Amino acid sequence: MSKMLTFQEMLVAAHESEMPGVEKFLRDACELHEQLGSALADHLEIDGPVRCEFDPGDGVDLALMGGFAPRENGQPVPPVLEECDPDADWEPRCIDSMAERP
Repeated sequence: MSKMLTFQEMLVAAHESEMPGVEKFLRDACELHEQLGSALADHLEIDGPVRCEFDPGDGVDLALMGGFAPRENGQPVPPVLEECDPDADWEPRCIDSMAERP
């Protein structure tokens, strides 16, 4: 039998065990997270995730999460995102800034 870890759990374990070189993996993971989130947002024509950060000092496990939001007021939730997180709010980040969009 073996221990099965998610990618996030591996990052936490590497950090918690003070594995040499872990900082590179954390930077790379955050960079990939941001690139994927931005590409997905562009693909779905919505606002993408905020910047990825890893803060082990708050006593919680690492969570590589990206918050997505509508680009326009009243824009429906893409079905694929609704399936992933059906209970979340779906509101523009800042309605005033949307008025400035071309």
